[in-house]
Amino acid sequence: MCDGKTEKDYFVHLRRMLRNVAALDVRHFKYDLKGFRLPSDDFDEIWCVFDKDDRKNETFDKFIQEANERKWIAGWSNPCFELWLELHFHEVSRHARKQYDQTRRWEQLAEKKFGRKPRKTLDGQLLDELLECFPAAIEHARHLYHQWEKDASLAQHPSRRNPCTMVFLLAERVRALQQSHQ
Repeated sequence: MCDGKTEKDYFVHLRRMLRNVAALDVRHFKYDLKGFRLPSDDFDEIWCVFDKDDRKNETFDKFIQEANERKWIAGWSNPCFELWLELHFHEVSRHARKQYDQTRRWEQLAEKKFGRKPRKTLDGQLLDELLECFPAAIEHARHLYHQWEKDASLAQHPSRRNPCTMVFLLAERVRALQQSHQ
């Protein structure tokens, strides 16, 4: 399940690339899990991909806790999913005060790398180019995550881990499924 349009575009494209490897059912959801129900329980794993954006720290941390209580895997990004996109090309350690700062950095990088600014909707060609760097994004995000893991006081407060993204866990899972089907 994805909270935003950019996230949904990325994973729908990934699903097309994987073909018969994994049944990725990409759905949109709102940032409130109260009363949220899936049409069936017939899923091996449920991942929620969402951003902190400009939400309050308490709201973000509580949402992650609620997802975990439902046994869903939270693929969160702080400050936003564009951090995951930037990590396809290099490591990131600079704090982004607002989602806008991270989004602007991603747009500037994409314009420099691809000669065009990405729109809110990612196009197929840009996604193909991004997915060529999929393994690098996983490594960069894992390294960033481990930097934050050194501070045990942040374990219960993902809202204070900026920049950080857990999307790499879903990426690793998808890559493992792909490799097991080759």
